[in-house]
Amino acid sequence: MQYEKVFIDTNVVLSPTFDFNKYKKVYIAITSIEELDGLKYDEKIGYQARKAIKSIIKANNVEVKINHSFSGTNKFFEHKNDNIILAFAYETYTLDNECIFLTDDYNLFLKAKALNLPCSLFENKDKEDNYTGWKIIEMNEVELANFYENEVKVNKWDLHINEYLLIKSKEENKIVDSWVWTDKGFRHIATKRVNSNLLGKLSLKDEYQVCAIDSMFHNKMTMVKGKAGSGKSLLSLSYAISMIEKGVYDKLIIFVNNLPTRNAVKIGFLPGSKDEKLLDSQIGHMLGCKFGDKSIIEQMIHQNKLLLLPFSDIRGFDTTNSKAIVYITEAQNLDISLIKLAIQRISEDCQLIIDGDYNSQVDLQAFEGNNNGMRRVSEVFRGQSFYGEVELPIIYRSKMAEWAEKL
Repeated sequence: MQYEKVFIDTNVVLSPTFDFNKYKKVYIAITSIEELDGLKYDEKIGYQARKAIKSIIKANNVEVKINHSFSGTNKFFEHKNDNIILAFAYETYTLDNECIFLTDDYNLFLKAKALNLPCSLFENKDKEDNYTGWKIIEMNEVELANFYENEVKVNKWDLHINEYLLIKSKEENKIVDSWVWTDKGFRHIATKRVNSNLLGKLSLKDEYQVCAIDSMFHNKMTMVKGKAGSGKSLLSLSYAISMIEKGVYDKLIIFVNNLPTRNAVKIGFLPGSKDEKLLDSQIGHMLGCKFGDKSIIEQMIHQNKLLLLPFSDIRGFDTTNSKAIVYITEAQNLDISLIKLAIQRISEDCQLIIDGDYNSQVDLQAFEGNNNGMRRVSEVFRGQSFYGEVELPIIYRSKMAEWAEKL
């Protein structure tokens, strides 16, 4: 149910899904403002607190309540901020009985009910997004024959442009054919060879990896999603290096948001130049594992075949007059504004590959849920003729890595 006037708890204004524009009037206690002020430098939630403060300033329908005289909350612990906010909310309701108290705190919700204060749980839940970039459709022999004969130009499964159709045989219980829906109808998928002197021959392990490589060959922009060990970076780097060795592109540019792993202890500042710092961080370790030796990475940088660019330096960077593959790795660690800035750097002669896992590998709370940049890119770009997206559902690194997902 949508209410026109609400009194919001602190946890509600902190939610990335709360929208001031949905309400005629929004009341908030000065106590909540003080709580936001105390949270704005918090490592986990500081970003969202600062964003909430800016949203309050911008909104023209907000009234900050400064004083209250309601003593009904004395039956609870008066000094607790939650109960002070509840007192503000109750008194506001007595002055404006169209107002309802909105909270995401179940205990505070029960207290409001006890006071007969109209209230509702905001229930901050991110909207589900199950888009994988492919659909599996089961067909028997007759249905498959009919598809080949009559339906190759018919999108009866409501596929997005550049979304893949994986046909599973009912008789054989396996995927037997792959197609992709384009603005010109269905296109059959043929396995592409990806070879390079540096990384050797890429062996594609399943239909999903075939689709990911197909997207890179046919689209200017590809997002590859998947859990750790599913092959995201190997596919992306193998394709990129292959295209550079063939002269299709001149260099590989990697945008890096060098964020510490969630809950890990920081080791402090690293010595050296920009490249030396990056090569001693996560991106350097990942490239070293794929390329085999740090000296190869250093040689590529020296030959202007590889550019590592931290997100702190990309504003003003321009790929115009460059024929480059731009690779944004670990893109789950970007908010909407950062990934927007990155995509705005890409010129017509460049190709963009984005990889990451916004479902389970986000390392900072500020990048979670609906504020996640990678997730928002998927929502906005899917269906565009230049964009493809593929989720890799199978972990190949090891049995241990596969079982670790269950932790």
